[in-house]
Amino acid sequence: MQLTRRSRVSTFSPNVQIAILALTAILVIGSVVSAYDYFRPSDTENFQVQKKVVSVPDITSPVEAAAPTSINTNTAAAGELTQLPVIGPKTADQILAYRSANGPFSSVDELTGVKRIGSKTLDKLRPLITLSSP
Repeated sequence: MQLTRRSRVSTFSPNVQIAILALTAILVIGSVVSAYDYFRPSDTENFQVQKKVVSVPDITSPVEAAAPTSINTNTAAAGELTQLPVIGPKTADQILAYRSANGPFSSVDELTGVKRIGSKTLDKLRPLITLSSP
């Protein structure tokens, strides 16, 4: 059996020839990119990170900014009591009702007798309230 001229040139099928051509192209392109990266001067040679400290102003929440220095719970009206961070209108009314039924508060701990005020709420209120006779 004598081979034709075409079959002597290539013994690979057309699909295999395409695969070899694609792999060769990828190899050539990869070599060119690698050589370019190797011989190109680096843009980041003299790159230095600048350390700079920026001072940030203290940020207070609107509730903290609006909170008064101290409120006398024995003389305060409902509007004044609601300025406290954890006291809403209903709790302020409860404080006034307790005060009118039992008289002025003799200690800060007595506020736990008011409905809606527990020990955690009292701990938040303690630095913001005072007690003095009306």
